[in-house]
Amino acid sequence: MIMDDIAETPVPHDGEPDQLRAPARLGGLPVDARDELGETLLGFARTLASWDGEGVRTETRIVASNPDAFSPMVFTVASALNDHIRGVFHGRVHLAHYDHYGENATDDQAVVGVLLTPTAHP
Repeated sequence: MIMDDIAETPVPHDGEPDQLRAPARLGGLPVDARDELGETLLGFARTLASWDGEGVRTETRIVASNPDAFSPMVFTVASALNDHIRGVFHGRVHLAHYDHYGENATDDQAVVGVLLTPTAHP
């Protein structure tokens, strides 16, 4: 599997320190949740690597914390990657941001999204 896209909302464009926010926020995921999440994402990837239907299929896991424990995260595995899927994924991340923080979110309140695609298709 490869990491195809990382989206953070709101999206900062102020330089290298801001580019490190998403990986740093991913590191905030509690250690005890990582095994289950990893197994879930690998299961999604196995399913989608063998999917041969029309269009693109996705599976998503949203990890939301108790308030302020860590940044909420959206993990999506897609059977293929294209501009349409990137747009859908970014929309999911923005919707999760709104669902979690509402319309009055501050700049420090972010949702991190990770979009993965299987590396091999049969």
